[in-house]
Amino acid sequence: MNIAEMFTDIAPSYDTLNRWLSFSRDATWRRRAVEAIGMRLNLHVLDLCAGTLDMTQTLLQRFPHARITAVDFSQAMLDLGLKKIPRVFWPQVTCKCEDAQALSLPDASVDATLCAFGMRNIPDQGKSLSELARVLTPDGVLVILDFFRPTTWRSRLFAATYGRFVIPWLGGWISKRPQAYRYLHESTLAFYPVAAYRALLHTHGFDVTRSDPLSGGIAHLIVARKIA
Repeated sequence: MNIAEMFTDIAPSYDTLNRWLSFSRDATWRRRAVEAIGMRLNLHVLDLCAGTLDMTQTLLQRFPHARITAVDFSQAMLDLGLKKIPRVFWPQVTCKCEDAQALSLPDASVDATLCAFGMRNIPDQGKSLSELARVLTPDGVLVILDFFRPTTWRSRLFAATYGRFVIPWLGGWISKRPQAYRYLHESTLAFYPVAAYRALLHTHGFDVTRSDPLSGGIAHLIVARKIA
């Protein structure tokens, strides 16, 4: 399965399904992720796996003067997302269709990186984390919001019921791409548990400062600082 092509196919219905399937909790989770940056001025933020720029929108609401580089492997999703951004902010937003494992950004050029529900889609986690450590400034912050492999009884129950049956059925029916929403469930089960991912971050130059379960552990927010 070509993951980039799959996301391009579901781009037109992507935002709608995110709202429905998460009962609009995804918007709250994104706000939590942006708040984790802290109060900073003159930010340059990398929105990694930016998709249709929901995170970019949330960033601009909190940091209206920030410069944002939005990176995704689907140009169609970036194009749809830019249409949602008010034109007054367009000079501050740069969209790049490129590989998260080989970023074109210069060394130490980014103050913060946020990645919402995209790390699972990157084949080589180590290579991507090394790239993020490279482009972040000393003491730069990395915020990851994602579905990690469930380990608690509540998150396992959610994955075994709603994640396994409802999401693929409803997502497939609306998007006409059932394999894409089966992939969501399968990629979550194949991804790292939170504890293992924290250890991986440390081996690639990050110090984890927070690890918060969201909505009973359905999603997790990990906040890490680049080790200077």
